[in-house]
Amino acid sequence: MIEHGTQFWRDAWIAAEFGKLSKADQVRLLHPEPFPDFAARFGSLTRHFEATEAMLPRRRGDEYREDLEAHSAGQTVLREHPSEQWLTASTTYTLLKRAAAKKAEKPYAPNCSLIIYLNESDYGSEGQQIEEQFKSATEIAARRFQSVHILWGSKLHTVWE
Repeated sequence: MIEHGTQFWRDAWIAAEFGKLSKADQVRLLHPEPFPDFAARFGSLTRHFEATEAMLPRRRGDEYREDLEAHSAGQTVLREHPSEQWLTASTTYTLLKRAAAKKAEKPYAPNCSLIIYLNESDYGSEGQQIEEQFKSATEIAARRFQSVHILWGSKLHTVWE
C-alpha cells in the first residue's frame, strides 16, 4: 500500500466520510470502473460522486516508509509543522482551483457530483478565511458537476448544488 493502490483506499475513506457526514443510507465504491468513484443512496435517490484530493505536493509514500522503518527499529517519528507550512486562504484557493479544474476537464456524466478532500490543516488559525475561498476556487467545477462538496477536517461543506 505504500507505493501502489493508495488511490483506492483514499477513495474508500472519502466515500465513508461523505456517507457519515451527509447521513447517506448507503455508500458503495464503484471500482473498477474508471468513474465515478462512488455512489451514495439517500432514501430512493442514488447520487454518483467523483472524489479527488487537494494537498500540497509531497511524496506521501516517503512518510509511510520513514514511519515503518522507525517503528521496526522501535523508534517514533516526530514531525514538526511550522506555521509557515500551515494552510492559508491563498494556498487553499490555489489547491482547490487546481483540483477542481483537473476534474472539470474530464468527460463525466451530467448527473455526477464532485467531492474534494482538502488534506491540509490550518491548525485552527484561518478557518473562516479558508472557507471563504471554497466557492470562488471551485466555480469551474460547478459548471461541470451536479454539485460540489469539500471535505475539510471533520466537516463536509456543500459549496455548489
